[in-house]
Amino acid sequence: MKSTRFIVLSVACALFAGNALAQLSQAPAARAQPVDAAVMGTDAPPFADLPKKHPGYLERSDVPKDDKTLAVLRAHFKEADANGDGHVDEQEYRAYMAKSR
Repeated sequence: MKSTRFIVLSVACALFAGNALAQLSQAPAARAQPVDAAVMGTDAPPFADLPKKHPGYLERSDVPKDDKTLAVLRAHFKEADANGDGHVDEQEYRAYMAKSR
């Protein structure tokens, strides 16, 4: 009788653990992309999704010419470059996109 209870309890634990692992493996897919508050309300992509030659910042040539959502950034790149170093980093991008909504 004890061995039957042990087997039933073991099977129940294994099923529970399998279900928990299946849910964990699907969790990243459920969270598609983090919401970027700076670009929320615009069609502009999050900074992380932009193609960049250099990690951590954009050059004007990195901003796609054919992307209508980034046309304002491309046209006013010097204005978006708040510190004047010739690059737009993530903080500058967020600040400019929030301002240009």
